[in-house]
Amino acid sequence: MSNDGVVSESAADTSPMSTATGLQYSDREPVRSQSEQHIEPATCSSVRPPAGLISNPLSFYNQRRAEPVLRKILQDYPEVHKYPASNREEIRAAVSALRAIDARLVIANGGDGTVHGVITEVWRAWQGNNMPLLAVMPGGRTNVISQDLNSRLRPREVLRHILMNYCSDDKQQRKQRSLLRIDINNNDPELGFLISAAGLAGGIEQCWDFRNRNRKRGMFGGLGTAAWVIGRLLGTPAGTPILEPRLARIAVDGEVIPGDQQQIVMVTTNNRLPLFVNPFWQRLGDDNQGEIKVTVVRHKARGLWWRSLPLSFGWGKVLPEEAGFYSRTANHIQMQLEQSFHLDGESWMLEYPQQVDVRPGPKLEFVVA
Repeated sequence: MSNDGVVSESAADTSPMSTATGLQYSDREPVRSQSEQHIEPATCSSVRPPAGLISNPLSFYNQRRAEPVLRKILQDYPEVHKYPASNREEIRAAVSALRAIDARLVIANGGDGTVHGVITEVWRAWQGNNMPLLAVMPGGRTNVISQDLNSRLRPREVLRHILMNYCSDDKQQRKQRSLLRIDINNNDPELGFLISAAGLAGGIEQCWDFRNRNRKRGMFGGLGTAAWVIGRLLGTPAGTPILEPRLARIAVDGEVIPGDQQQIVMVTTNNRLPLFVNPFWQRLGDDNQGEIKVTVVRHKARGLWWRSLPLSFGWGKVLPEEAGFYSRTANHIQMQLEQSFHLDGESWMLEYPQQVDVRPGPKLEFVVA
C-alpha cells in the first residue's frame, strides 16, 4: 500500500505552500472591521483553556480569501494557536505542539482529507485520555464531514459560532459522533467517516480527472461533479454497469456478500451525504443494530441505470437483494480491495489486493456551529 501523504483536496492546486511547519502565526491584525463587531467574546470566561486551529493553506476556500478573515476573528481569542498544515507530516507536528500545551479544543480547517488527518492524529496523540473537543470548518472542495456536523454556514461564520459555543460551554451546541476505525494490514489504525470502494472509487478518480481537465471552462467543484454524473448516466447504455466493477470481496458481520467484483461499496457513520443523497435505502429490521452503515451494489445488479436517481435520494424504494442490492448496519466489515479506495476524500492506493477491516471507532465530541 502507498499513500502520497498529501491532503487530497490540495492535489490539483498550485498555490505556494507555506514553509512553516507546525509554527504558530503571530501576525494579528490590530483593528477589526465593522462587519466583525456583531459577535463579541465578552460572554466567554476571562481565563480560557488553550485551543488550536489547524488550517490547510492549499484547501480550495483557504486559497481564495479565508486567511485575512480568520486573523480578524482570532485576534479576540489569543488562546487559539493557529498552525498551517498541508500534509500529514505537518498535521502531526501541529497536533504534537497542541498536545504539549494540552489544548482543549482542536479545530480542523480544510476539506475532508485535512479533517480526517487531524482527527486521526489527535486520537493517536491523546490515546483516548482526556481527549479535547473537536470542531470542523468547511475549507475544501469536499466538505462532507462538515456538512454532516454543522449547518450550511460560510467558514468564517462557522468559526465564530464554534469559538462562542466553546467558550460559553454550551452543551447544546455539541454533538457526539461515532467514527469508523479502519485497519489496513499492519499499519496504525485510521479514523474516518466515509469509505468509497470498488467501482465507486474508480468513478471518483475519473470525476476528479474530468474536473481537472475542465477547470478553465468552470466545471470544477460541484458543477464539474454534476456534469460528470449526468454525462455518465446519459452515455451508459441501459443494462450496462454505470461504474466499472473492481475486485471487492466483502463480509459483513461474517456474512459473505456474493461475488468477487462490485460496482459500489460505501461504508459510513454519517447521517447525511452531499446533495441529501441517501444510498442506505433498505428498511432495517430489529436484527440490524450495528453502528456502521454499509451499502454494496453488485457487479450485475439489475436496474441500477434507471433506478439510480430514486436510489440515490432514498425515496423509500426497497431494492431487492436478489437483484444485486445490499444494505445493512453492522459492527464489523471485512473487505479485500484492489487498486484504491477513498477515505474521507483521501485516495489510498493499493499495490496489490489487501485486507481492510472496518469496526466502530471511538465516540468523539464535536463543537458545532
